[in-house]
Amino acid sequence: LAALFIVLGAASTLVAQDADTLYTCTAEDDTRTLDIGVTLCDAAPTDGLTQRLEVDNLQLRSGALVTEVTLGGLGQTAGLAPGDVIYRVGGVDVADNVMAAARLSLIESDTDTVVNFLRRGRPYRVKLRLKRRTPRQETGSRIDTPAPAARSHRHPGWGMLWGSTSN
Repeated sequence: LAALFIVLGAASTLVAQDADTLYTCTAEDDTRTLDIGVTLCDAAPTDGLTQRLEVDNLQLRSGALVTEVTLGGLGQTAGLAPGDVIYRVGGVDVADNVMAAARLSLIESDTDTVVNFLRRGRPYRVKLRLKRRTPRQETGSRIDTPAPAARSHRHPGWGMLWGSTSN
């Protein structure tokens, strides 16, 4: 019976370690909700991350912490999730949620924008592109504003998360 308790105790420790929060918001009231369907704050590393950096070969970066993802938004469709830390957008490093929001607002419908982020301390990237809506034939009205749309998939050889869209 004691051996069973030790095994179960070790298993619950592993689960707790995997569930550790690696980043938190520097200020809970300083968040930005973006048109692509994500809410960001400035990311601050936790003690859990600093303790696990070398042991688990994790990365420490400054950037914007994703706190919420809107269902059906471009961010969710591309695979971004709460807890992700966006550290580069379109090849430019972003140090906080203001810089990330500014760079993410530049996403267009005619080119892919690569977004690099950490998930559980490991690097990933997605490609984002806005999809233009087509004119409405039946009413004669036209929609000129881009609408979020993306597909994402894991690239099997690199272990990276890729998101792309179709026109």
